[in-house]
This record gives sequence, structure tokens and C-alpha cells, in this order.
Amino acid sequence: MDVLKRGVKIQKPPVLFKEAQTIVKEIEKILQNDIICYWNSPGGSVCDNDVIGFL
Repeated sequence: MDVLKRGVKIQKPPVLFKEAQTIVKEIEKILQNDIICYWNSPGGSVCDNDVIGFL
């Protein structure tokens, strides 16, 4: 089923998305490994179970 047909709103990527992806790719090249970046708003918080999904 197409997601758009269900009325789900597609979020825009962050303002500096392209610039951030360029930096992430450079870091991955230096480390010779993939990395995961976790963005959190200034008003948010990170709990243990937020990161469990990355394991």
C-alpha cells in the first residue's frame, strides 16, 4: 500500500541536510566504517530506549 494514499505527511529533511551528509560521508571515509547520527532538538531528551533501536 502506498504511504501517501494513507494520508501520512512526509516531513522535510533538516535545513542543512545536504551539508551534514557531506560531513558524515567524510567521517565514514576517515573511519573506514559506517556511522549513525542521531539528531535531537534542543527541547528534547535522549533516553536509553531511544538508542536501543540502533543496536
